[in-house]
Amino acid sequence: GRKYILITMARKKTKSHRQSLKVKYMINTKAKATRKKSAKLAKRALPHLLNKSSKDPGIPNLWPFKEELCREIAQKKEDLKTQAEELRRRQKKEAAKRRAAALTGTGMKIDSFMASRKLAVTTCKQLPEVIDSADVILMVLDARDPMGCRSAEIERSIMDGSKQLIFIMNKIDLIPREAAQSWLSYLRRSFPTIAYNAAQKPQTSDSKSPIVKNTVSRVIGDDPLIQALRNYSRNRDDSNPLTVGVIGFSSTGKRSIIDGLKRSWSSKSGSTREQSSDEIELSHNIRLISTAGVIVNKDDAVIDSAVGIARVSDPTGAVSAILSRFPAEELMSLYAIARFSNLNEFLLRMASKRGKLGKGGIPDLEQAARLVVNDWSEGVIPYFVEPPVMEDSFAALPIAPEFAQISNLDAALDASDDCPDKLFVPIMEAGLIKASQPVSTKKRSQKVKRAPGVVIMVDTDDEEEPFCFNNTK
Repeated sequence: GRKYILITMARKKTKSHRQSLKVKYMINTKAKATRKKSAKLAKRALPHLLNKSSKDPGIPNLWPFKEELCREIAQKKEDLKTQAEELRRRQKKEAAKRRAAALTGTGMKIDSFMASRKLAVTTCKQLPEVIDSADVILMVLDARDPMGCRSAEIERSIMDGSKQLIFIMNKIDLIPREAAQSWLSYLRRSFPTIAYNAAQKPQTSDSKSPIVKNTVSRVIGDDPLIQALRNYSRNRDDSNPLTVGVIGFSSTGKRSIIDGLKRSWSSKSGSTREQSSDEIELSHNIRLISTAGVIVNKDDAVIDSAVGIARVSDPTGAVSAILSRFPAEELMSLYAIARFSNLNEFLLRMASKRGKLGKGGIPDLEQAARLVVNDWSEGVIPYFVEPPVMEDSFAALPIAPEFAQISNLDAALDASDDCPDKLFVPIMEAGLIKASQPVSTKKRSQKVKRAPGVVIMVDTDDEEEPFCFNNTK
């Protein structure tokens, strides 16, 4: 018979997506119900995100304190407006300060500059008040440059008023012992002079000044000064309390001496009392004016720091004055720079050494000059001035009897071992530079002596003799 072969067609890989409308509508209905249920659950879980803030209905007219509440709301709105205006004004002011600092190249603030300028004017006005009110004037001199801290005009005005003037040679720990002895001998030919060293705050080990590292924080000279004031108070005819005032140039240590007198008197007598806002009662017959009088030197921008180093109008001129007073070799060794022959070369080397460069790598000479002036004010440049040569024919002037006990040099320096040798700075160890002339006076003729490792400049002829007054009353 016949054979039959069964042949089947290949099965399709995917089924057809054709469906009836009944199934289609059923799927849409179930999907809609699912979405609705999910939204309902989400609304219950996060009510704070879905609830809309209700509109403020305002204050009801029947509220009994409606007018008062309306005034408070209006006042709050006005306060917020004022605060916003104040904030905008302050932001504009700060932006102006930043622009001014960017133009001048310094970080100083305009407000601080005006405040310090006003303070300098105020302290200048206090000087005549201190001189008029005091019976004894303590003029504070910097031991590194005593003649630069003297003022012939001020000394004459003090002596014309029949007042007693005493020199306080402060910071004797910053100079060698021989220089301190020579200056005391020289100054005591004019007025009673007391060597003094006010207590200083402990310095950190990273201090840049070689002098500061070797100094000893110890008060020297307060005992002779206190005894002299007591003797003067007992010997005077007036029954009123003795008034003591402190004057001097800026940065000579006037405030330290005032504080030292308060501490010393308090430790000896038990206490001191504030007689008024301007006077301190040290004892029943001695009063100390708490405000020091500042003498402002308008002729020298280097030594005058009453206005501030950052506001020196001509820092280049100040550096020129420094270079004219010190040997170039000493400054080369101090700053570790190459040899220079003039001011511009020195500032160029300083700018390169300290990284004071402007746009394009151009050295900023003004910023370099301000660095040098700042080093001068902070004592990074160590210096001291030799006293003028004294002639034998220039005998010492007699002084008042109440100051006879401090007229001896040993009594001021060596009494009770108050001034040990370690107090003074050895010149070779500290790298001191002997200035060729007083810092804040005109040029003087000098002659040069050379010693191993240091250049010594000694003053000889002065253009103007210091003012001397024979006070024997």
